[in-house]
Formats: sequence, C-alpha cells, structure tokens
Amino acid sequence: MKQELKDEIQRVKTDLETKIKEVDRKVEATRSDLGLVAEEVYVKNYYETSLGEIDAVIETSAKVYAVEIKLRAEVSDVDGLLNKTKVLKEELGREVYPVLTGSEINKTVRGYAKG
Repeated sequence: MKQELKDEIQRVKTDLETKIKEVDRKVEATRSDLGLVAEEVYVKNYYETSLGEIDAVIETSAKVYAVEIKLRAEVSDVDGLLNKTKVLKEELGREVYPVLTGSEINKTVRGYAKG
C-alpha cells in the first residue's frame, strides 16, 4: 500500500511537470504573438539593418533614435539593440541613441542597459 501511494504521487508529479512545461510554452508563444500585434498596431516606421529590424528610427535635426519595443525585455534585447544601433550609425554617418521600451523591463535588464 505504501509503495502504491509513492508510485501514484510520482505519477501525479510527473504529469503536473509535463503540463506546466506545456503551459509555459503556450504562454511564451502568446507573449510573442502579443509583441507582434503591438508592433503592427503602434509601429509604422521600422528600419531594416543587416542585423535585423529596428522597430522605429526617429530622426530629428539634432539626433537619431533607434527604438525597440518589447512586451518583456531581456538582456539579449539590450545587446541586440546596441549592435543594430552601431550598424545604423555606420549607415547614417550620425550618432544614434538606442531606446528600449516595453511593458515589462525588470531591474536586471534596466541595470544592464545603463551599464
């Protein structure tokens, strides 16, 4: 009886872990889809570089801003934006200021971005 109970607990645990992984995968896919929808709705001025798309490039007489919009920003997004900004600076021959914005930018990402 005791072993049967242990086996049942292990089976339920394994089943729950599998379901949690599936939910995590679906949440991540939904987050990605929401990010794409947000970009389509709010961003009309994207710019293609050799490293990929910048969501918006805003040029004024004094400055150029490269803007990336993320639903949930990660450290890798900071690195990607900095690399794209360097390419854009070379292409335009002007100083370019990176701007990362989103609905969720945690302390780690903010600290990393600030240097």
